[in-house]
Amino acid sequence: MACRPQSVVAFAAIVASSIVTLGCAAMAQPTDPFADHIVRVVYRWDNNASWGFMVYTDRMGQRCFRFGNPGFRPKIRDITGVDHKVCFTPGQTTLERSSVSTSVTGVAGKKGETTVDSYYGGTVRQSGNTLDMTFAPCSRLRGETEFRCVQPAHYVVELRGEGCEVEISDNRSNWKLVSKTCEYYAAQ
Repeated sequence: MACRPQSVVAFAAIVASSIVTLGCAAMAQPTDPFADHIVRVVYRWDNNASWGFMVYTDRMGQRCFRFGNPGFRPKIRDITGVDHKVCFTPGQTTLERSSVSTSVTGVAGKKGETTVDSYYGGTVRQSGNTLDMTFAPCSRLRGETEFRCVQPAHYVVELRGEGCEVEISDNRSNWKLVSKTCEYYAAQ
């Protein structure tokens, strides 16, 4: 009978150490540094035109992009609440064709405003604190049957400390890239 308390104590010690070990293993699993954050990239060419994108990754892993330079620091709804967003479901790395969005704009060689339909195809891959993305915009003027896609732009965003760095390869024009900005911040 004197052995039972020791075996009970030993068993309790094994169970307790297992619980502590399991708890530590669960806490040690890496979390996605992009989750619940927004990355905003803006770049300018030497003709003073600008372009860029914003990306928000939610806790479940859905990643949504908004292309262009809106001129402000976006919140979640500024990315996910627009019809021209491009979203990847959790685990998805390739998107053949996003939903088609429509805008009204001026087009060179056309008088007045013209309706333009557009979509994106692209890839996005994450490796730790780095996103590697390639996107090709495709568009057509209202009334045309075929979409025209332009050369894809390639972006690599790497998180560093509290900020980010970006590499950009966008050869859609003959202009020279003169500046680039990368912001990384908690989503609101």
